[in-house]
Order: sequence, then structure tokens, then C-alpha cells
Amino acid sequence: MLRYLKKKYLSNCILLQTDQTSADLSKRYMTSILLEPRSLIVVQNDMYNVYLHGISDRTCDTVTDAIANKGHCRMDIKDGETLERSTRISLTIRHVPKVLKAKLFLSKR
Repeated sequence: MLRYLKKKYLSNCILLQTDQTSADLSKRYMTSILLEPRSLIVVQNDMYNVYLHGISDRTCDTVTDAIANKGHCRMDIKDGETLERSTRISLTIRHVPKVLKAKLFLSKR
């Protein structure tokens, strides 16, 4: 289950580093995406840049209305059902724009 949370900002550009209490996280919770076996998900634009996203460390997930893609899953799932997790292999590819290489000058003494 991939979860999305609103980021916490002090201003338009400063991301607050706060303690991640469960109450704090539940207030910022947006939605979840069910990751089915052999599925591919591309996270980009606002869903990558504006929202925090991640997979919680747990052994099972409970199906709720908060799962955004519940109606599009190949598996027949129902609210309240518990889904056991199995081994998951994740591949992450990021596009990193070319950055200016700064030269480091060391003085010899």
C-alpha cells in the first residue's frame, strides 16, 4: 500500500521537520494506492513533488474506502478485508538534471 501525506511547510519553500507522531500523520493523510503483484506505478509531478509518499513497514493491510484505485484492481477486494503482504521487489528510477560541478581548490602548505 503506497500512502500519500501532505507535506508540512513553514512557508512556501521551507519544509518543516517535525516528529512523525501517528496523530500528526493521520491529520495529513491524503489517500492510499494498492500495489498489486506485478504492477507498475509511476509517481510524478505533484504526487512526487508536493506530497510525501511511502510504504509503511507492516505485514498486512486492511482494505478501506481510502484506497484510491480500489475499483480498478484485478483482485476482488472488499472493505474490511485484510491483505497479507509478501515479498516485494521495488525498482526506483529518478531523472536527475545535470548539475554544475564545482571545483574544489585546496591550498598546499
